[in-house]
Amino acid sequence: MKKALGLACGLLLLFAAGCATNQVDAVDEARFNQLETKVEALERRVGNISVNVDNLRSETKELREESAKARECSANAREIAEKALLKAEECLDRQEKAFELQQMK
Repeated sequence: MKKALGLACGLLLLFAAGCATNQVDAVDEARFNQLETKVEALERRVGNISVNVDNLRSETKELREESAKARECSANAREIAEKALLKAEECLDRQEKAFELQQMK
């Protein structure tokens, strides 16, 4: 009888240990799934950030190209303005000479 009772207690302890192990496994599985979900969410965020960085690089490149074009246009406009100023000065010189010639007559 003592052996049967001891055997029954041993089996009960073994069953309880098995149940506890199953519970620990279930908790571990739940934690793993939760962490996996967080990792997937972080991977999506990193992917989005990567796309945003690529977009910003593209926009930066476009802005640099536009800036270079604007500088070129500005240089061209300055050159045209300087030429116009020289022409205006030449014209003014001619008018002054013409006025002086008229005064002499």
